[in-house]
This record gives sequence, C-alpha cells and structure tokens, in this order.
Amino acid sequence: MTDSTKRPVYVQELISQVLEIRRTGVGANGTLVTFNRKRKKRAVVRANRRTAITPARDADQTEIITGLQSLGLDVTGSQVAALVAEHFPNSANTDTGEMIRQLFLALKRQE
Repeated sequence: MTDSTKRPVYVQELISQVLEIRRTGVGANGTLVTFNRKRKKRAVVRANRRTAITPARDADQTEIITGLQSLGLDVTGSQVAALVAEHFPNSANTDTGEMIRQLFLALKRQE
C-alpha cells in the first residue's frame, strides 16, 4: 500500500493472477468465483424538440403508415402527419382503422 493514498498497489504478478481468475472463474484457493458484468450502455436518442410528436400520436402514425403501405401506397411520415392534421384535427377518439380508410381514400383522390 502507498502511504499517501492508502490504496493498494498491484504488481504485474497479481494483475496476471486476477485476470486468470476472471477468465477461468476459479479462484486462487480453487473455489468458484462469479463477477458482476458491466451492463452495456444503451444509446440515448434525443428527439428534436421542434419536430417531436407525442409518443402516443407517434405510435398511431406509425400504425397508420404501416396500414397505408400494406394497402400499396408509398407514403412518408410527413405526408401522414399533414393528412392527419387536415382530416382529423381532434384525432384523439378516432379509430385507427377508420383513419386509415379515410386517409387511403384522400390519397387516392389526390392521385
């Protein structure tokens, strides 16, 4: 131990021994040793606040986009957001299936 910090100092022999114990899982006295593994850090995605949509609305729009694409339409999120705002200004209580139907008809009329 060092006197100034009172922290242990490990020489190369001890470091090698500890690494071997970690690798094999068998301690210096022959018993099994388990170590806690570090968790992988998850990437934090930060949404742009100016264009952020509430999570419930975003999930609904994802479902609408998927529904329209399964009907053979090539639509983007911005197109769907504009159409939803135009046709369903109070879309909180509107059935998603009905929204997909109405938006499909509106997009077909535009073509």
